This record gives sequence, structure tokens and C-alpha cells, in this order.
Amino acid sequence: MGMIYRRAANVLIWLGMTDHLIAYAVEEINNSSHEAYMGTEPVWNDTVYSAIIELCQKSYWNRVWVQQEVFLGGKIYIIPSWGGFLSYQRFDHILGLMTRDTSVYGEDVSLTVQQSAANALITRKRLPIDSSRLITWLRLACHRGLETSEPRDLIYAMLGISCDCQDGGIEPDYDKPLIDVYFETIYFCGLHKPGQENVRFRKTLAEKLGLSWDSYMETKMKEHHERNITVQWEA
Repeated sequence: MGMIYRRAANVLIWLGMTDHLIAYAVEEINNSSHEAYMGTEPVWNDTVYSAIIELCQKSYWNRVWVQQEVFLGGKIYIIPSWGGFLSYQRFDHILGLMTRDTSVYGEDVSLTVQQSAANALITRKRLPIDSSRLITWLRLACHRGLETSEPRDLIYAMLGISCDCQDGGIEPDYDKPLIDVYFETIYFCGLHKPGQENVRFRKTLAEKLGLSWDSYMETKMKEHHERNITVQWEA
């Protein structure tokens, strides 16, 4: 899938059913002059900004697999159900205004947009494709509450957009027990190493995958560590 989206010239994002106010907001934004669009001061009315907040809160952004659709695709267009479209560049610009200027929009509104999964993904698209490792995407997935019906996809959906996974390292295997997928990822990302931050995130990732961190997990981790050392020694 990663290769498919890397070759996509255009990616159309369908956010599901929306009301006519969002269509109105998209039309207002697209009809703005170039000077108004490029300015740093707000140029649209409250209805437009309310619609943008609603767009940010659509469940689409919280799905794990859409991360590579947006990050790897060429030109991105956001399409509401009432027609028209909003380009990635304009959406990114508006989100930037709303997260930077708390004096205009208020801290609650700015924080809502800033903490949204939409903002996290849209702003990451500014970065080069080869700039993010798997651990970076996993932290984003956990902290932004990304969702998937298959726990393994929390990891597998990120392989195509992780610069350290392009030459192998982790191969998707849905027959592999979830706990083994977890420990494989832990070691690949270096999270098995000592350190409070690594310990915290090991537990966070385990809980996100639906695994309970307990004495059994500690034992499994030691077994995996010993097995890994043995393999390295034999090699």
C-alpha cells in the first residue's frame, strides 16, 4: 500500500457526510483572494472556523491506515459530501492560523485544533518522507489515540511511512501472535533498553495493543531478550 500511495499523483479524502455549513466554509475559503489567503490575520467569519473544527474532529483522521494515504500521497484534496474540495495547502494554512493565534480564537479552540489527529497528520506532511522512524509514528499513534480494529495494524500500517523500515526489518505477519509482534517491535525500535522513557512507552504501547503489562509480560520480555542475545551470538 505504501508504494501505491507514493505513486499517487492525487489523493481524495472523503470525510463522510457533512452538513451544508461545511460546504459553505469550503466555498468561502476557496473564493478568498490570494492576498487574504496568504495573510497571517484571520480573514473568514466564525462559521468557517467552526466548520474547520468539525472537519478536524471527523473520525477519518483517527484511523491508522489513513496516515500513509495523506503522508505519502502527492496532491491532497479534502472533499465534503456537499461538493467542492479543500486543498491540503489551504487546510494546513488555516490550521496554522488557528493553533498559533490564541488571542483571536481563544485557548480552548486553539488547543482543540492543535490536539486533533487531523492537525498532527497534516503538519507532519510538511516533513520529508524519509524523516520519520517507526518509533516516531508509534508515539503519534498512541498519543493521538489512533484506532484500528486489528491491533497488529497499529504497527504494520506505519511500516510504509517509516524511513527505517524501507529495507525490511519488520515484515507483516498476521499469523504471528500479537505478543510476539509487540516484542519484535520493541527490539526493533530500541525500546528494550534501560531508561524511564522507554519503560513508560513499552507499557503505553502494550496497553494500546490490548496487552496487559504484568509479571507475565516481564518474563516474556526477558525470554525474548535472552533469545535475541543467543541469535546474535550464533551469528
